[in-house]
Amino acid sequence: MRGKFGTVVLGIAILPFVTSAQDASTGHLRNAASEEQYKFVRNGWAQDENMLSKAVSLRARKLEEKTNFRFDRNWTPKVSLEWSLGSGVDASNGIYQAETQTIYFPIRILYELRSRHTRPKDPLSAFLNERTAADDSELGELLDHELGHELMDQVSRRNGLGPWFTEERFGASTYAEKLGLDILSEGTAQFFQRVDSPRDDSDLSELTFPATTKQQNYYTYRMIAYDGGYWIVRDVLSKHGERGLLWLMRHPFVPANDMRTAALGYRDRALKELSEK
Repeated sequence: MRGKFGTVVLGIAILPFVTSAQDASTGHLRNAASEEQYKFVRNGWAQDENMLSKAVSLRARKLEEKTNFRFDRNWTPKVSLEWSLGSGVDASNGIYQAETQTIYFPIRILYELRSRHTRPKDPLSAFLNERTAADDSELGELLDHELGHELMDQVSRRNGLGPWFTEERFGASTYAEKLGLDILSEGTAQFFQRVDSPRDDSDLSELTFPATTKQQNYYTYRMIAYDGGYWIVRDVLSKHGERGLLWLMRHPFVPANDMRTAALGYRDRALKELSEK
C-alpha cells in the first residue's frame, strides 16, 4: 500500500494512533465482499478484476527481468476491486492482505485508468486490456509497490517463515514492533516500486529517521516508513537479493527512541553479515 497516511506525525510516544500500512482497516474487506448489496456490483467487476490480475502478472514478469527476485511458479495473482479502502489524502491506493493473498484496489483506480485512456469528447474511445493497464505509468508504479508486498509474503512462506505479516501478528506486537514491521514492509515495497520508476534517492540517509524523542514530532509516517524503510533495505536487496530479504525478515527491526542510531546499526549489521557468508 502507499499514500494512506499522508502527513500523520508520529513518534514512539504516539504510536497508538498509527495503523499498519498492511493492517489498516482491512477487516471490512471480507465483510463487504459477503454483503448482499455488493453482489450485483462484484459480478460486474469480475472481468475488470481478471484484467487487472493479468496486468499484475505482466508487471511481475518485468520485475523479474530487472532484478534477481522470482515470484512463485504457477502463481496467478488475485485482485479484488472494492468501493473504497478507507479515507485520507490518497484514499488508499491499494492493500495487499497476507491472509487472503489478494491485492485490493478501490474501484476509483479503474475509473482513473479509463479516463487516462479516453480521447477528449469521445467517452467510448477507452480501450483497456492487461497490456494497456500494465504499461500505464501511474498504475504500473502502484502495481509494482503492491507486488513488493506480495513477493515478501511469498518469500516468507516458501522459506518456512509463514505469511508476512498478518493482522493477528500485527495486533500481538508492541507499538515499536509494529513500526518496525511497517518500516521493513514499506521499504521493500518502495524498492520494487522504484525498479521500473527510478528517482534520485541520493539524498536519503539515516537522517530520514529522528535522533531524539523531540525530533519525532517533526517526522511523518511517510518519511520514516517509506523513505527511511527504503534507505534501510535498498542496498541489502540490490546487493543480496532474496537472501538479503530473508535476513531482514529473520531479524526484525525494532526502532528505539534514537531511531537514527538504531536504523544505521541495523542496516550496517545486515550488510556486514550478508557479505561475510
